[in-house]
Amino acid sequence: MTLVEEVVRHALKLGADEVYVTLTRSRSFGVEIEVDEVSRTSFTVVERLSVAVIKERRIAAASVSEVSREAALRCLERAYRMARALKPNEHWSGLPEPRPLPSVSGLYDQRVADLAAEEVVEKAKLLLEAAHEVSDKV
Repeated sequence: MTLVEEVVRHALKLGADEVYVTLTRSRSFGVEIEVDEVSRTSFTVVERLSVAVIKERRIAAASVSEVSREAALRCLERAYRMARALKPNEHWSGLPEPRPLPSVSGLYDQRVADLAAEEVVEKAKLLLEAAHEVSDKV
């Protein structure tokens, strides 16, 4: 069972009528250039688990960036307690029914994800050179 599935099952066991859970992970590589020189590079990985809990048309959401089982369950329980404390949303008509996601191609390029740090820095230098060709105000 995945962490997301465990959070969903725990929410329903707590008494939630509906629950929506997402787990995202992103990576970014940054290159800063100052006075025509690479001055700084950075690499960041960010994970986040987000939960929306619906209890008797009362909706609350919470998220956590420490993606562990314990943190995820605490986040869920916090959202559940908040939902119980709210007034019902009279306009709430429910989450959509689950269905398979369509396959969409061309959104992710593995070659970009596989770039080494040196390659990213070299590409930044090429971008700087190209900018200088367009304007000397770079």
